[in-house]
Amino acid sequence: MTKAFFPDDKRNEACLLQMYFLTQSGYKVRIARTDDRLVLLLPSKEDIYEYVYLNIGGCKYYVVDPPAVRQKMFYVFDRELPEERFVSLRIFQEPLLALHESSTRRLTAGRYPDLSANVSTNRNLIDFYNNYPLGD
Repeated sequence: MTKAFFPDDKRNEACLLQMYFLTQSGYKVRIARTDDRLVLLLPSKEDIYEYVYLNIGGCKYYVVDPPAVRQKMFYVFDRELPEERFVSLRIFQEPLLALHESSTRRLTAGRYPDLSANVSTNRNLIDFYNNYPLGD
């Protein structure tokens, strides 16, 4: 939402708004500065693969801005807020997304050629999972 609201040259403002929304929702979040750029840091109890993290107070804070990971120095604003809770990326049930059905494909078992099925998937779910961070 913040990327749609702020142009690319206002990344810092977008990052501050993201932090504001998350902290007001009760989530544990930190912000860091690297050169002239602000970076959002999100902790998670679960490991999140393919994301760099900073160890702050024994907790992994993931850098959610991929271009920022090339930086060597992060100056972290490490202020705790009351009753912070961790962000969780666990999904316990399939998200309810609009149905955008893919074309039907016929799958045949290699070992049992007589066994086959016609299948289609929800493209919206595939797109969602393709962009969702991988975790435990």
